[in-house]
Amino acid sequence: KTSQFILITHNRATMHAADALYGVTMGRDGISQLLSVNLDMAQKADG
Repeated sequence: KTSQFILITHNRATMHAADALYGVTMGRDGISQLLSVNLDMAQKADG
């Protein structure tokens, strides 16, 4: 079986073990923006 779960962390070791990272940022205008990084694809693109 496979599992998926959401974990909130700033721990680099935990983020390093993840397949993907998702984040929310808020600009000066107060509007939130969502971002995501697929770490497997990012590593392949990096070389």
